[in-house]
Amino acid sequence: MTAQGVRPVTDDEVTFFEESGWVYLPGLITPEMCEAMLARGRPRMAELLGGDQSVSAFEDSTREHMTVAGAQGQGTVTDIKQWVEWRGAVRDARDPAFCAVSLDRQTGQNVRRLLGRDRPVRVYHDILTCKLPDEISIPTSWHQDGTNFPIDRNALTIWIALVEITPDMGPVQFYSGSHRAGLLGSIPFHAKFDLVEEYPEIVDKYPLSPAHHMMPGDATVHHSLTVHGASANSTDRQRWSFLTSYFPEGARYSGAPNHDTDGLGLQRGYEIEHPSFALVE
Repeated sequence: MTAQGVRPVTDDEVTFFEESGWVYLPGLITPEMCEAMLARGRPRMAELLGGDQSVSAFEDSTREHMTVAGAQGQGTVTDIKQWVEWRGAVRDARDPAFCAVSLDRQTGQNVRRLLGRDRPVRVYHDILTCKLPDEISIPTSWHQDGTNFPIDRNALTIWIALVEITPDMGPVQFYSGSHRAGLLGSIPFHAKFDLVEEYPEIVDKYPLSPAHHMMPGDATVHHSLTVHGASANSTDRQRWSFLTSYFPEGARYSGAPNHDTDGLGLQRGYEIEHPSFALVE
């Protein structure tokens, strides 16, 4: 991959990330790259988006979690109530429009600088999301990513706006500096979970970032231990975004169950070298 279309992070942005556990990166990728990803991703998700991109398929708020596409090598399209997603455009489908961003050499260099480790990184997972309008998609509760990643190293996530996203559409927000609090709790699959409810002192101890007004190609990056979440989309427009999470080469598998690693034959305590986790040098 070439670096064309993805800009390098600045020294100031790296410093801000180290201090805050997140950073806002305006114009990280070109609007043309956003358009290419949408052109590839929208058709994949059309069935759950009502075919004609309407929201009629979601008028019933009791809709069930469902996977409508899970063919070998193509990833899955799922309604998880927070949003509708295509998971695996890079990891499984190796879709060229998405790989042009996630596997770009400049992206890898950016991740290395932000993580503070000068070595190649691997894609942990990638997700194209559509947060449905009129608060049909539920808010994303406050959580940490790293407590659910079955790896033994710090990781980070790049979250890219593919359309104009206003503050009332539910962009991701962060409690600045909360990555220094360490592990606070993993997301249970059997109950509602919200870290701020479990740790109300987070609100007083760590400043909340603004809800940014983002243009196509703008991005945020957050550390895997940074507490973050998002409100519902209260507008009449779909909120499209694409995220990729990365971990440094050499990370070992913890053995914890996780849908991103289950069934791959990974061994607890050994380095993760499976081809599903693409190397970005």
